[in-house]
Amino acid sequence: MEGFAEGIAAQPDDIRIEIVNQIMSLETESKEQKDFLLAWSDPSDADKTKKEVTQVLYSFNESTPAVKRFLNSWFSSVLNIINNHDELSRNLLSFCGSACANAHATKIFKNVFNQSEDMKDFVDRLNKELGEGDTFWSYIDESELEVTYPKCLCPLVSLGLVNQSVWCNCSLHWIKHNFEAILDKKVQVEKRTTVLHGSNSCRFKVSLS
Repeated sequence: MEGFAEGIAAQPDDIRIEIVNQIMSLETESKEQKDFLLAWSDPSDADKTKKEVTQVLYSFNESTPAVKRFLNSWFSSVLNIINNHDELSRNLLSFCGSACANAHATKIFKNVFNQSEDMKDFVDRLNKELGEGDTFWSYIDESELEVTYPKCLCPLVSLGLVNQSVWCNCSLHWIKHNFEAILDKKVQVEKRTTVLHGSNSCRFKVSLS
């Protein structure tokens, strides 16, 4: 939720108001759900929103059907708006991807990179560290890599909370953030196909130069 809080706070007033109005129109079944919506009533202060949302989430049991339905509705409402604004999709989901990356993976990327002799060695080491027994990252040449996931690895998708394909831009920005963190320069990531788009796998092209 940190990425959403930071991303929504960074939007122009009209977009932020549109998102808030959509969120506040959702139906609730409990006090906790109402409190969750109220935490988003003024998202202009990202730190305040993150604190209030986190407090409410501690009271949620995310495994119950009612909570899953509610959170799915929340994500759907925000992503439906994002899906209608190309710039918003790129901007807001970049915050989500970066927040997710910083929570765990970026530190691993940096540690592996610092131990590597070159990019090919880095890719080999990264697959051993984060590949879950598979080859997620493929070395093409010094300027290009390919990322292939045999399934969607996003826990929000696995939990059934998100199913819109626009969400795949979060993964794109996760990849982008991690590689920019280790290389200290801008990289380009191209989404080729994803599971949420109907494919059997997720594939991204990473251009390093």
